[in-house]
Amino acid sequence: MGAPKGLLPLEGRPILQHVLEAAAASGVFEIVLVVNPTVEARLGELALPAGVPTRVVVNARESSGIGDSLGLGLAAARGDASAAVILLGDQPRVRPAVIERVARAFEKSGKPCARSVYSGAQLEHVPAHPVFVARKLWPEVMALSGGKGLAEWLSRHPENLQVVECEGTPPGDIDTPCDYAAACDAGPDPA
Repeated sequence: MGAPKGLLPLEGRPILQHVLEAAAASGVFEIVLVVNPTVEARLGELALPAGVPTRVVVNARESSGIGDSLGLGLAAARGDASAAVILLGDQPRVRPAVIERVARAFEKSGKPCARSVYSGAQLEHVPAHPVFVARKLWPEVMALSGGKGLAEWLSRHPENLQVVECEGTPPGDIDTPCDYAAACDAGPDPA
């Protein structure tokens, strides 16, 4: 992308800022932000949420993959946390209401994981974020490494998953210049 994608501007603020704001507005007790050294050096470009304790953790092996970042984030969470919500820094369209919806379903289900699944607008059961994970599963999740993320683990353990139906389209990743251009062209988020 030519620059840290989380710091690219979208609607006047960095992509990652949108995710931080959604997390804070959803009522989480803390935010653990896992960044690479390049983003750490430019943290001043982000406004960390006021009123929500935010801890920044640096994944020094920035090319190591999502599994390593996920493990670092879970390891840095508060000791009394019973669960974690996993959000991706390149999904600026994630909404606080969806995070809250998945949180309620997670709490009611008794299952150790809950994940949003979107349908509608020609999409049928598209899994996405947020994903909630109970602390009792953290050791298994923290053992993931490299590019192996939570989606792969959940596909092997579907009995652990509460699917939470959400209307509309998933928040979508910004992984390529085309994704970024499409997000910019889409205009302000209507939510």
